[in-house]
Amino acid sequence: MYTVQIGSSIIDIRLAVGAEVADLTLSSDPDSLEVADRAQERLIQPLLGTLWHGAADLPPLRARYLLELPTAVCEILDFGCAPASTRMSEVVEGLAAFYACLRDPGRWNVEAVLLMPDDLTNTKNGERYRGLESVASRSFRLFPASFAPGRYRGLVQCDELIGSIFHESVHLCLEQPLSSRWAPHLHALGWRTTEPGTVVRLPGGSETTRVNILTDELPTSYAAFGQDDDRAESVVCHVFDPARLSPLRRELVADTVRRDARPAPFDLRASSAPVRRTRAWRPETKGSVFVPRGANGATTEIRVVDFDEFVATAGLTDSA
Repeated sequence: MYTVQIGSSIIDIRLAVGAEVADLTLSSDPDSLEVADRAQERLIQPLLGTLWHGAADLPPLRARYLLELPTAVCEILDFGCAPASTRMSEVVEGLAAFYACLRDPGRWNVEAVLLMPDDLTNTKNGERYRGLESVASRSFRLFPASFAPGRYRGLVQCDELIGSIFHESVHLCLEQPLSSRWAPHLHALGWRTTEPGTVVRLPGGSETTRVNILTDELPTSYAAFGQDDDRAESVVCHVFDPARLSPLRRELVADTVRRDARPAPFDLRASSAPVRRTRAWRPETKGSVFVPRGANGATTEIRVVDFDEFVATAGLTDSA
């Protein structure tokens, strides 16, 4: 039970969150509807916004599984992802493989994997998303494109599905320790920040202020679009294709993940209990350096530079 006082009105909020239910009850006698609206904006929406249960875009749930690992559990929620119907064992084995690669299993932070029925366009590279994480809800989504045949990113010595699972799991489990290790070496690793008032437009249309200009040293081309993606792609390559890693990246990831780990034991069981949603609010996602236009009502003139142009120019000037 949460009690919030806004002005002279006291509002009681009861929130029950379980593995199957996320219910909210607002009981009060506020002085006006405005007070109730303010209470919802101030507390309820941010709170439920962190729960995947409240995402507005989730279709009906088709199947639900509980994956039990030696020291962790993870829900797998199938919302009608057609390829997953015949490859569920690979999803489970991929999650168990990532768990086994963690040098510290206590860093496991994946509470749910959502298998989505339709693809979305990634605004970084303009291709279909392979996965999409939500740090706030400790979950990530896999899409039909995640199950495409062939090597991960067309290059790495693992298939698209296992690479996608590892990439998204790194975002949730290893971003904090890896970002600390990356921080002292950002310039050496090729990361550059634009001048004030300048943004870089990525191939998919997103605009950012930080890109990597040493593209020949990156584990994959996708790693150029975000430092967190650089770290995630580096882990994928460290485990499956270490020859693609620069010596510095190999050194930075080696303390957090191991190669050639024995498969972790696991147990998978289906659950017939439905997951009931109560609010149509989207989960919050992690912060980024992607640039909103007109933030805080400002009307600043922004110079937009194409990604390839910035890489070529920054490579010549080597500006930090």
